[in-house]
Amino acid sequence: MNFLKQFDSRTLERARSYVNKGYVGELIGSPQNNLLSEVRNESGVVYRQRIQAASGDTIDGDCTCPVAYNCKHVAAALISWAGMNGSVLRDKPQISHRMLTWIARTNELALDGDQTNAKSDEERPEDYPPKTKERLLYVLERSGGGLSVSIWKGRVNAQGTGLNVSMQRYNILQNLRSSIPKFIRPIDLVLVSELAQAKLIVGQYSYGSYTDIPEVLRHSPTVGTDLIERICKTERCFSNNDISSKLVWSEENRPVDLTWNVGASDHSA
Repeated sequence: MNFLKQFDSRTLERARSYVNKGYVGELIGSPQNNLLSEVRNESGVVYRQRIQAASGDTIDGDCTCPVAYNCKHVAAALISWAGMNGSVLRDKPQISHRMLTWIARTNELALDGDQTNAKSDEERPEDYPPKTKERLLYVLERSGGGLSVSIWKGRVNAQGTGLNVSMQRYNILQNLRSSIPKFIRPIDLVLVSELAQAKLIVGQYSYGSYTDIPEVLRHSPTVGTDLIERICKTERCFSNNDISSKLVWSEENRPVDLTWNVGASDHSA
């Protein structure tokens, strides 16, 4: 199954788990060498896939899930289909060509509708749900002459006026390999993605390459003062693991005077 080379090890691990748990539902091979499938997630939400063999072992798999393309659901459908048929995207002989075409077209139309609905269903507002009290926190740390960021988790106090005093480290790169917790907002997915790809996150589950990062965090990174500014503007950024050390972004430019002195021994200072 050379097509599996298109998927990273984490995606394949999740895909095989879905197959073993019986999460792969309907599988229909179409006359156009497409595969239409349904795969549900851990929460029971059903996503639909439309998979096509582009050229050679190249697979183009669209899915109604938030990842949308060549995700773990696509991989799970392909693994299940290959196990049933001995090859990928081979038509089922017991279904007539006319019937297969009709079924494929019906599913494709349904898939198009699901993709439109999925975008609105899966989009998260930036505001927290009323009952969600946990918060993702960012702590800036200096290390090796540079700047790094550790990820923590806090909780809103009973009065709703701020955070509780205690906060704890949060392994976001590991936890995002499953479902996305409600306290993680869309801006967090973007910020953590950029931090992870820039290797600026510390105190996390080890990650060595782009493919080690959870699917939901795979965005184009933008590293610079803009990233730090956006982290500060979440109002969840601190200089250490203490809620009294909250950092606020300021546009004020402080004057800087640089001097260069040469001592008697020609040493610069």
